[in-house]
Amino acid sequence: MVTAYICESRVGRCFGVLANADIILVCTYGENGADPELLLYKKRI
Repeated sequence: MVTAYICESRVGRCFGVLANADIILVCTYGENGADPELLLYKKRI
């Protein structure tokens, strides 16, 4: 499993990426996890 977190202080948003051989998930969220938004969830079939 690969996990990455990137925070962009200029826009006040963070991006999270979680992936393995079966799924990829990309999300964005504000400070302290506020206002989370799912950008992509893709499951391998």
